Amino acid sequence: FTAMRRTFRYHLGSICFGGLIVAIIQFVRIIMEYVDKKTKDVQETNPVLKYLMCCVKYCLWYLEKVIKFLNRNAYIIIAIKGKGYCSSVSHAAGLLVRNALRVVAVNTVGDALPFLGKLFISAGCGVLTFYLLDSGMYTGGDHQISSPLFPVIFTVLFAYHVADCFFVVYEILLT
Repeated sequence: FTAMRRTFRYHLGSICFGGLIVAIIQFVRIIMEYVDKKTKDVQETNPVLKYLMCCVKYCLWYLEKVIKFLNRNAYIIIAIKGKGYCSSVSHAAGLLVRNALRVVAVNTVGDALPFLGKLFISAGCGVLTFYLLDSGMYTGGDHQISSPLFPVIFTVLFAYHVADCFFVVYEILLT
C-alpha cells in the first residue's frame, strides 16, 4: 500500500505524461491512415505520393515502437530513482546506448526461451499422447483407433496454444 500511495502521490504525472506522448503519436498515425484512405485514388496515379505516404506511416509506426520501449525503461528508472519523466527517459536512453549489446543479447534470449518452452511442452504432450494411444488401451473394442496421427497432431497444436496463452501471461508479468 505504501508503494501504491507513493506512485499515485509522486509518479502519476510522469506515467500520464509518457502515456500522453504515446497517445499523441497514435493520434497522428490515425490521422495519417485517414489521409491515406482519402487519397487512395490519387496515390494510384502518383507513385511518388504513394511512396511518401508509406514512408510517413512507417516512420510513425517505428516512432511509436521506440517511444513505447523508452517509456517502459523510463518507468523503471522512475520507480528506482524517483526522478521525473524527462530525466528518466534521458537516463534510460543513455543506459540502453551504453549497454546495446547486452540489451540485444537479453532480448534475444528472452524471446528464444519462451518459444523453446512452448516447443518442449507441445512435443512432450505429443509424445505422451502417442504412448498412451500405443499402450493398447485404445486398440481393441469400441475404442479402436486405426492411426494415432490425427490425435497426436491435434494434441500438439492444442498444447502449443495452451502453452502460448500461459507464456503470454508470463511475458506480461515480466514487462
